[in-house]
Formats: sequence, structure tokens, C-alpha cells
Amino acid sequence: MRSLFFIVLLALVPVQLSAHGLVHDQISKLNHEIHHHPDQADLYLQRGRLYLEEARDREAQQDFERALQLDRNARAAHYFLGQLALKRDEPDLALRHAETFIASLHGERGGLTRGYRLLGEIYSHQQAFDRAADAYRAAIVQAESPQPEYFLDLADACLNQGAGHLDEAIAALDDGIRRLGPLTVLQDKAVEIESRAGRFDAALQRLDAMIAQGQRLPELYARQGRLLLAAGRTDAARESFQLALARLDSLPAARRETAAMRELRGSLQAQLSGT
Repeated sequence: MRSLFFIVLLALVPVQLSAHGLVHDQISKLNHEIHHHPDQADLYLQRGRLYLEEARDREAQQDFERALQLDRNARAAHYFLGQLALKRDEPDLALRHAETFIASLHGERGGLTRGYRLLGEIYSHQQAFDRAADAYRAAIVQAESPQPEYFLDLADACLNQGAGHLDEAIAALDDGIRRLGPLTVLQDKAVEIESRAGRFDAALQRLDAMIAQGQRLPELYARQGRLLLAAGRTDAARESFQLALARLDSLPAARRETAAMRELRGSLQAQLSGT
């Protein structure tokens, strides 16, 4: 049970920050506790995490190292030391800490998710993108509630391996869409990949599905028009640009007059005058 506490720390400390006030106040309280209980590793872990919140990396590192000296089972210390080593551009040391952290876990899915994601970051830093992709896949397998960035990071690791891995990147995003729903960030990335690869029909099919959801219509019709133009379908592109303008005109005045919408209007008018 005690070792599990250190994994739970990863999630609990940020909650404590918002619930109990300023980081500085909590550090002061921990200083007092450490003074009276200098051999409790969990206190150094908590203070080290707070030091990270204040970007006091050297002090955080010292606390995590002290926690491990006091208790070799203070596994979360390896996770944080791995993060710090990567931040210092010491990927080999970061890798050792990440691997030690992962090896110390016994089915704690939250810890494994974090550990594999850290491993993916380290391998990406080393440009070992095939290993990074494997690590990000492992994180997704372990995650009880995967987040959109898990699939985005996997897609990027696949893309960074070269054009031959484009379908793997798309598959990662589609997996995220199946699990999490048609999130804009995942759909946008998929359209971007398809269009950059010149797979205009696939990109347009995805855009059609996004347009059917009825959100961000001026922007989506404008994007559709640009894709159609790139595909050499000028007449269809012009129709999309006109639809974008019509949807823009139908917006409430407050949104229609934002800087972003004024810029979009100017872009659409320029596109229409040039097609």
C-alpha cells in the first residue's frame, strides 16, 4: 500500500495545489514537517513536486534523490527525475529513470501510462521514432481514459518515421476518433495529413463529415475550397468559398465582426476574385 502512495502522488499533488492555496505556503508547511520528520521519503516527494511547480528544478532534483536514498521503493521519484533529466537534455539518464520507473510497476495502469508517455518523449528526443511510437502505443493500451494528445503524439511519431508510415499515423487518429468521438483536434490533424500527402479525396471526405456536424462552418467551407482548388477543381472550390461567405454572414454580429472572421472574409473574397 505504501508503494502505491507514490504513484497516486502523480495525480494528487496538483489537486492539492488548487485546494490548499499557494505553492509557497505548502512548501513552508513541508519544510516544517521535514524538519521534524527528516526520514520520511514521501515528504521529500511532495516538496519536490511543488518545487517543480515553481520551476525550482535543482531543488526538486535534490528532493527526489533524497527520497530514493530514504526509500528505494519511492518509485515516483524515478519518473520525476526522468522528466528533469530530459529537460536538461540528458536523454540517456532520462531513459534509465523512465525504464526503472516502468519496471517497478505491477499493473498500476495510471503509472504505466505516464511512464510509457515519458519513454515516448525521450525516444522522440533521441529521434528514435519507431521506439517512440511503440511507447506511445503502450501508453494508450494502459490508459483508462486516454486523452487526445496520446493519439496526436503517436501520429507524430509515425509521421516522423517517413512517408511509409502515413497510414499508421492516420490509423492512430482514427483510433482516437473511435474512442473519444469526433474531436476537432483529431479530425483536423487527419485532414492535414491526408491533404499534405495529396490524398485530396480522403481529406475532402473527412471534411464532409466535419461539416455535417454543423460547427465552424465558415472555416470548414473555406478549408474545403482550398483543398478543392489544390485538387484542380476550380468550380467546386468557388462554390465552397461562396458557402463559406454565406455561413459567415449568418453568424451573430458579435462573432461576425471578430478579427478572425474579418480576416477570413478578406481571404475568401481574395480567393473568389482569383478563381
